[in-house]
Formats: sequence, C-alpha cells, structure tokens
Amino acid sequence: MFPQSGFVVTRVLLKITAVLAAASFAIVGACSGVGTMSAPGNPLPVLLALTPSVVNAGAATATVRVSGTAFLHDSRVRWDGADRPTRYVSSTELAFDLAAGDIAAMDTVAIVVVNPAPGGGSSGSLPLIIGYPVPTITSVSPASFAMGSTSVFLTITGTGFTNRTTVRWGSETAVFAANVMSPTQLRVQIPSFEYPAAGTYMISARNPAPGGGESNRLPVIVSSASQSLGAR
Repeated sequence: MFPQSGFVVTRVLLKITAVLAAASFAIVGACSGVGTMSAPGNPLPVLLALTPSVVNAGAATATVRVSGTAFLHDSRVRWDGADRPTRYVSSTELAFDLAAGDIAAMDTVAIVVVNPAPGGGSSGSLPLIIGYPVPTITSVSPASFAMGSTSVFLTITGTGFTNRTTVRWGSETAVFAANVMSPTQLRVQIPSFEYPAAGTYMISARNPAPGGGESNRLPVIVSSASQSLGAR
C-alpha cells in the first residue's frame, strides 16, 4: 500500500514541476519579446457623423470630415465599397476629398471607416447624400415697399441657390419659381394679390430633395400708399 502511495506522490510532483516550468517559460518569453503571445489587436472604429452630410451635386470639389472613435493613422474611409485616400486628423476625426466626378449626379453613398488587422474591421455605415444644399438668405432688396403696384421684384442674396430653388412668401401655400442669377443671388416676382394688406410678410428660399430644405426667413415690410405718402 505504501509503495503505491509513493508512486502517486511522485506523479503529482512531476505535474507540478511541469506546470511551473511552463509558467516560467511564458514569463521569460513575455519579458524578452520571444514566445507565442500575439500582438494586441487594433480597435474596431465607430462612425458617428459626416460633415457635411449633404454635398452639393455638381460642385467642383468637396471635403468631408468624419467623426467617430478609435481612428488610427492608417484608418481608411471606404466610399461605396472602395477605399479612398484618407487624412488622419485625430483619434476622433478623419477627412477625405471628393472630386467633381464623384459628385456630378444625385446619389446616396454609404460611408464606412476601416481599421487594418490585427483586430480592426469595419464600422457601421452612414449615408452621404449628393444632392441640393439647404439655402440661406442674408438680405432682401427692397426690404420694404408700398402697395399699389401690380407686382414687385425682389432680389434675394444668400447661399446655396440652385436652378430648382423656389421662394416661399407669406403663407405656406404661396410658392414662386425664382430666376437664379448665381449660387448667391436670385430674383423673384411677387404679384400684388399676395400682399392684399399692409404688414410684414416673411420670405424664405427652399431647395428640393435629395438634401435640400428651407432657409431661414426674413421680413419684408409692405406699407399702404397713404403711409408711403405720409413718409415723404
């Protein structure tokens, strides 16, 4: 009975010795840079926003900034499945450029960020819309006029005007086609039945989808003929 117990004890001691030797080899390997431990993996990128999220169709060029987390110096922006030259700004921002050929026509393109192996991978996607911008208006001329004429021509200055821009006057239903002089200026004719009484009328510009939307609104003051004469 006792010899058998000694045999068991010996086997246990041999197993303990083997485990200690393996642990010692792993520690030495980790400290000396040799062994079988794999390098840490790259993080998975997270895509949060595109700025701008709408690019004007037909523009000469455009730069898009990509916001998110876990970006690397060798992260790549993938445009509709193809990698694009990418500028690293920080771990939370990348940037890439678009040429005229990329944005010549209306489209919606899926944008993802890819980190290389080991680890890494693709982020979720966000849509980049190639369409119309949201216009803005900075001034209207004349900003006031008197009733009495059959119609009035207004010149609107701002940004983001296109050949599809319309003008909204007063009520939500009064929408007029505009004569677009340039991306920053347009003219519109308002017939007199749209200002039947003296008062303040709001005016705005609107671009259609894709993209698009309504600008800020500015006031235009319409005075009565008697008010106009009195002011003289």
